[in-house]
Amino acid sequence: MRNSFVHEGAVLEIEGETHSRSAEISTAIVGGVLPAIIKVALARLLGLEALSNIQADRRHLKSYFTGGSFRGYRIHEETYDEFLGRCEREWISNGLVPGADRQEGRVG
Repeated sequence: MRNSFVHEGAVLEIEGETHSRSAEISTAIVGGVLPAIIKVALARLLGLEALSNIQADRRHLKSYFTGGSFRGYRIHEETYDEFLGRCEREWISNGLVPGADRQEGRVG
């Protein structure tokens, strides 16, 4: 997937998905999951596995490979826009967005 995407600019077609959705999934994997794998592997080689950000990446990777969710983004189940909308609603309902209307679920 990475080589096709990076070197050829080609998107691997994922069975059952549109070209656009295949591109979105590929981008999430190549831009998020793969760098985390590399980071964790390099940390292991350098003896830096105990760092908190490395441990967090390990948890995120485990979550992705066991359940399909990477840093809260359900890559194969929701679009990135859906993910951002879900995050916004959660942030507003938890009071993390100043000036947001908790009842309406929007900023304004």
